[in-house]
Amino acid sequence: MAVSEFFQRVYEIAARIPRGKVVTYGQIAVALGDPRQARTVGWAMRSTPEWLDIPWHRVVNSSGGISTRHSFGELYRRGQRKVSLDVDAQSLTGATRVYEKAGMDVQRQTAVYEKELRSGQYLSTRSVED
Repeated sequence: MAVSEFFQRVYEIAARIPRGKVVTYGQIAVALGDPRQARTVGWAMRSTPEWLDIPWHRVVNSSGGISTRHSFGELYRRGQRKVSLDVDAQSLTGATRVYEKAGMDVQRQTAVYEKELRSGQYLSTRSVED
């Protein structure tokens, strides 16, 4: 099945949304150069071909919600009975509220520690035994 050029551009943007972040249909429409096409972006996300691995759950409506009727219904149709999503709880996008509105519960919380490595500094590693 052919994918329209507009839909393909939507999928390219959606595929680049980082883990723990969300964007709205409207934001994608603006990025594509036509802010009036938010509904078309929504339709593109709803019509995502099964063979594309697009993070549909990172694209939300203007009130921060995801289309659970279609999205979770489609996963159920494919045989999935449980879904799990990783969310950056510190994100200012309100990603955690989006999933809570969709009826999802926190099952596990983790902490991720990061450090910027600067060139010119010596790095060493060591093994940690259990």
